[in-house]
Order: sequence, then C-alpha cells, then structure tokens
Amino acid sequence: MSSSKYDRQLRLWGAEGQEALSTAHVVLVGANAAGTETLKNLVLPGIGEFTIVDSEVVKASDLRSNFFVRASDLGKERGAVAAELLGSLNVDVTSHFRSTLENDDGDLRGYSLVVAAENDPAMIESLAARCWAAKVPLVVVRSSGFVGSVRVQVRDLEIVESKPDHVRWDLRIAEPFDELKVLADDPNADRPSHVPYVLLLVKLIEQWKRLNNGNAPKTFAEKNAFKAFVEAAAPEPNLQNYEEALNEAYRAWTDPRDLPEEARDALARANDGGDQGRTREQEQHEEEAPTPTTAETKGGRENKNNMKKKRRR
Repeated sequence: MSSSKYDRQLRLWGAEGQEALSTAHVVLVGANAAGTETLKNLVLPGIGEFTIVDSEVVKASDLRSNFFVRASDLGKERGAVAAELLGSLNVDVTSHFRSTLENDDGDLRGYSLVVAAENDPAMIESLAARCWAAKVPLVVVRSSGFVGSVRVQVRDLEIVESKPDHVRWDLRIAEPFDELKVLADDPNADRPSHVPYVLLLVKLIEQWKRLNNGNAPKTFAEKNAFKAFVEAAAPEPNLQNYEEALNEAYRAWTDPRDLPEEARDALARANDGGDQGRTREQEQHEEEAPTPTTAETKGGRENKNNMKKKRRR
C-alpha cells in the first residue's frame, strides 16, 4: 500500500487508523444507488475488502440513479456488476459478490461492518438482530431525492488513542549512535531523493557542529541558520526528503529525553522547598518595595475622610 496515496487521510487518523481501515471487511446488502455510493466512500480510502450481497438484476431504473451500472449491463446480476466497478476504483481493495446472505449468525462474524441500503423493514429487523448477536456494527441508509437517513446500531465501542500534536520521537538525531553515523556518511549518494530525512539530519548536524566548534544550534538565529543550511544542501529543488528534513530540523538540536521547561521549573521549585511557586525575582521585588510609614497611612485616611465630606455637601 502506498503511503503517499493515502497521505491526506493519514494526517487525519494516523497509521493506526489506516491499518484498521485496510484490514476491514465491509459487507453491503443492496447494490442500489444509496448502497454503492456509501461503499464507494469506503473503497476510496482503502478498506481491505468488501462483499456485495444482492439478488437483483440491472434494470432500466438503475441506469437513472446508480453510477455503478452501465447500459450494457441490463439483465446482469447487479451486485456482480457493482462489485467489479467499485473494485476498479482502488487496486488495494479486494471485492466479492454473493447473491444471498446465509442465514447463519456465525457467518457475520468475519465482517467488520454491515451496510444495509434501501431494504424493507422486515429485512432490516432480521439483519439487525443477527448483527447484534454477532457483535458487528450495522449502518442502515436510505435516500429519496435530496432526503436521506442514516441509522447506526453498535454495541459499546471504547477507543482510547490519543494523538498529541507534538510527539517527541527519539530518533537519535541529536545524539546518534555509531552505526547511524556510518550509515549517514554514505547514504545512496547517487540517489539523493532516496535518503531518509533522518539520515540527512544526522549528517548535516554533524557537519554543522564541525563548522561551529562542536556546538549544536542554540539561539533563535542559529536555528534559523541551520534550517538555511539544510535547505542549501538539497542537490535539486522540491525533493520530498529534504523538505521533510527542513520541517523536522528542530530534532537536530532537541533531545527528546529532556524534560519540558515547565516540568523542570516545577521540579526546581519543589526542590527549593515549594515556596508557593514564587521566583527569586518576585522575592527581591517584595524586599525592595517601600513599606508605607505611619504618617503616610494616617494622611491617606484623612484624604479619604475629606473626600467623603465633600460628597455629602
């Protein structure tokens, strides 16, 4: 499976979500317009496989609403035709066709999701009972012109998967081990576009340190200079791995094992005796602030009393 093919959705639900999608097996009951359009939106993102269950043949009425049948398909099994055309949308997806759904609860346990489209109430009720017993989610879709409805039946579903925006992966760029340095020194020099950005950063940060007395970038200006250094190292423009190296340049000077600054400050205050979070600067300011004398305090009270008398007048 090509990662660039699914790049946009990988940014949305991550590798774990795409893996769950690519191993899913969806069954569609009813290869009508609502059903095939629903399944299309699962095929394109890359489900693993699907099965269409439909006993109808292609009729003239299907040609007016269903994009996944053709005029040359009139009289053919509608499910088989739809499975062929939907499967052609994504080579990563395996398609199957069956004319009936076997009347066996165990038969549904191999599916990840059941989609029922435009089925009669008795069929939906029976299918819902079977899905509930097999612990398989059921989605019921119906459409009539511009009006549609979606009903979902699912048992309790717990998902605990946080995706923090700033994960500090330890790629050992700031402190590479010897084998990684050796690999970075000769990384497919004749094919620069094939070098992973991690190796690029390992090599470039070592070059930067040799030019800067062994020091990694520290100041804001130095960090920007290192980014320019990375950008200038690209042998040609628009190389994806060099663009990735530029976007991830901060990993070259950041050690993920370091505690965040907020955590270090909290631990420092705790080690100092937990003085309610006051900094030394705050304490000095309090020590240097003048204390009002008794005369100043008395004068302030007299001024307030005079103001009250004027207001009464």
